[in-house]
Amino acid sequence: MSIHDGADGLEPLMSHPDTPQAWKPLTTAEGGTVTALAAGPPGASRQVVIAGTLGGLFVGRDCGHSWVKVGALGGRFIQAAAVSPTFDSDSTLIVGTAGSGAFLSVDGGTSWRDQDFWGQRPDVTALAFSPTYASDGMILAGTSQDGVYVTTNRGRTWNASNLGLADLSVNALAAHLGPEGNGLLFAGTSTGLYQWAAEARQWFAVAGFPAGKPVQAIVFAPCPSGSALFVGTEGGGLWRSIDGNALHRLETVDADASVNAIAVSADFSADGTLMIATAERGLMQSRDRGVSWQPLAGAADISSVLALTSCVSPDGLGWLAGLHERGVLRSADGGGSWRPSNVGMSSRPVLALALSPDIASDGTLLVGTAAEGVLRSTDGGLTWSPASEGLGELSVTSLVFSPTFPADRRVWAIAGASLMESRDGGQAWEPAAGLPRDVMPLSLAVAPDAPTGQAIAVGGADGALAQSRDGGKSWSPSAEQFSGRNVVTVAFSPNYAFDGTLFAATAGEGMVAVYRSTDRGTAWRQILEHAGDGWVSLAIPHTYGHRGDFIAVATGREVITPAGRQVESWRATQITEARSSVLAVRASARFATNDTLYAATSRGVLRSSDRGRIWRRLSAGMGAPPVTSLALAPDQVGKDILVAGTLQGSVWRLRDAEAAQD
Repeated sequence: MSIHDGADGLEPLMSHPDTPQAWKPLTTAEGGTVTALAAGPPGASRQVVIAGTLGGLFVGRDCGHSWVKVGALGGRFIQAAAVSPTFDSDSTLIVGTAGSGAFLSVDGGTSWRDQDFWGQRPDVTALAFSPTYASDGMILAGTSQDGVYVTTNRGRTWNASNLGLADLSVNALAAHLGPEGNGLLFAGTSTGLYQWAAEARQWFAVAGFPAGKPVQAIVFAPCPSGSALFVGTEGGGLWRSIDGNALHRLETVDADASVNAIAVSADFSADGTLMIATAERGLMQSRDRGVSWQPLAGAADISSVLALTSCVSPDGLGWLAGLHERGVLRSADGGGSWRPSNVGMSSRPVLALALSPDIASDGTLLVGTAAEGVLRSTDGGLTWSPASEGLGELSVTSLVFSPTFPADRRVWAIAGASLMESRDGGQAWEPAAGLPRDVMPLSLAVAPDAPTGQAIAVGGADGALAQSRDGGKSWSPSAEQFSGRNVVTVAFSPNYAFDGTLFAATAGEGMVAVYRSTDRGTAWRQILEHAGDGWVSLAIPHTYGHRGDFIAVATGREVITPAGRQVESWRATQITEARSSVLAVRASARFATNDTLYAATSRGVLRSSDRGRIWRRLSAGMGAPPVTSLALAPDQVGKDILVAGTLQGSVWRLRDAEAAQD
């Protein structure tokens, strides 16, 4: 499958456009993994549909015909989304994220404010508005480890509400107005189904539901006498309760089916239609209010559906399915046929980026993504294709080309908790043989100079480090334990063939440290310890060893550089705003003459022309998205070409970065 955005005017990486001072998109791969879908309430005059992805939030136009990125949420991993039942009047939306809590909008998605969970930022996995939100201001938020939080003042404050919950891992929430005007609240956890009892002010396990069965989806649907509750499970089929009566498993859905998502038609009162996504049989539909279910013939090739919703557009009722890797599929004929609907949606977060050492000739770039393996371009970034044979759904956090790539076609990657190797230019992958079992890879480096191109270093958890001097045929564990901290970065000196210098950076317990070996990894000496976050990036200029021992260290919001020509004392410079971070630092190809460093941050790319003292933003053309990866390639005359990968899934190029306008 080729991934191409079809935009006119895009140029390959090494081309020479007329305006080198601004960033230009190489391409954006449409689609990606859609983890949440939510549509406006049925019958509302203002229709809205939102899609949460691994790389941010998108608002759909005309029931998902096209999508617009919500820039205010950056590249956050959206796990849950909900629309107010009175969206017509209050324009309220809420989304839940992995590791960043929840965000609320009261202007239809134009602006967002983060929610305060008593100083915490939990993984928010489920959201539900009270059916009487207009009067009670209640929203429920389910979390992966902290149970349920509730607000009754439209998000100004949140309080935990976990009394009675035996399991605080919440996967699904649902709220409905009961026949007597009372609110019905349900929570599905990894081990069961619970109902809120307002009188007792606590949760109770629902009678008749099997204990220990994970719940993945809960919805209410109208029925002639009141409402029906539908509960989708992992490996336990679909369950239903009518008007608060006992739950029963529906025999028309396989007893061991995993139901990932459930959606009710936006015109349910007229058509009585529901849809479910199952892991085993794809999409199934009921046209009789949930009594009987049949697989959708038009969805026979649809798998890995993670989210479902129904919405209304000017051309009628539509169904949307959010998929793993493939973005959104849309059906306008009740599920009979499905087509990709990803215009404007790009949600493949870039976690790693690597350029071939012969990029000017072979045009090869590789991108490591979150849970979607590798994307490869062989035309300088104009078009991209999946290159994940052997990787499956692993997240790729590191990519390194062999310095003799034009001849040997070798590439190494860290995918999941494994070191992987490709011998065909990054198309197919297999586990690298021989790595010691106690090394769980976190960082990877290959000696950059061809004479020692077979030298590889892998840093791991708990102070583990292993080296190979024969291209991965054999490995030697390091005797240095690095104080038991994770080895999050390893790097070779650009002149390793001559100076034998290797660096390792560790992180743990709120501290980071940098170690140096000058005898090819036999003995190590700590040269820096500093308060810092759980990651470190190193920039080692080509001048290292010839004109001083300058290196740059990035962690948290700071770039740390030597205070003098030798690595004896250090100067830390805070270069980003609050709640932002430095994710990578690189040295110019002409550092010997221009003293220039570049930094990828969660708010764009910065440049320093004085060895890290003063930093200015390089935003022209790209803005300030979260930039996770930064690669540098000199052009034909040695000037810097920067390539940046973003958490939002786009890849950008800046030619002549030294001369770019801030």
